[in-house]
Amino acid sequence: MSCAAAGPATPQIVGIAAAFRRNLRHKAARRLHFLALRHTSALIRTRTYPTMRAGKASLMNRTLTGASHDGALVSAALRAVRRHRRMTPAEVADRMNMPLRTYQRFEAGEARLNHDHIHRFAAATDSDARAIFFALTIGSPELAWRAADNRLGTVLAIGLQKFDEQLGDAVHDLDTRTLVAAVTRMFDDLANTRSPSDPAAAWLRDGTETLAARRPRPGR
Repeated sequence: MSCAAAGPATPQIVGIAAAFRRNLRHKAARRLHFLALRHTSALIRTRTYPTMRAGKASLMNRTLTGASHDGALVSAALRAVRRHRRMTPAEVADRMNMPLRTYQRFEAGEARLNHDHIHRFAAATDSDARAIFFALTIGSPELAWRAADNRLGTVLAIGLQKFDEQLGDAVHDLDTRTLVAAVTRMFDDLANTRSPSDPAAAWLRDGTETLAARRPRPGR
């Protein structure tokens, strides 16, 4: 009786077994697909992330290098002015109404460039704040003390301000070649006033040298 009851159920069992096997194959395929995807993702991370990290590190290094360079310029310019005035850090800090440690960090270039501090430093040292900014712009910290007495930076700034007021929008119409020629001529004239020469004396000297070169040396 048990055999008779089991007979009609045999096709169902076979179907269930077949479905089970198909399900196992499907799960195995899905598992293999998942493992393949994970392996591919791992390869992408291995090859891409170091490059990204290297790129970020390179950018950070360039930023830090630029900041360090600016800090070194600021420090050199401030120290040059202070030593030119024969002042101690404590004296400058006192005149700037600033704690000594804060001033030391400022002079060492450890803090961000602070325009207000530069102007307060210039007032405390009787120097030219704009000359300090020009010194940083052209990468010559020595200009800060060289122009401390004659106020070259302020003179240039005032001249540019008046020029801008005079021409207004017409500044835009000036071509670069004209500007270069004018500025070069101005600085050449300034350089010539520093070392004046007598044209007649130069003419006589050059002529004497030419005559001497064209005649036999004495004693021949």
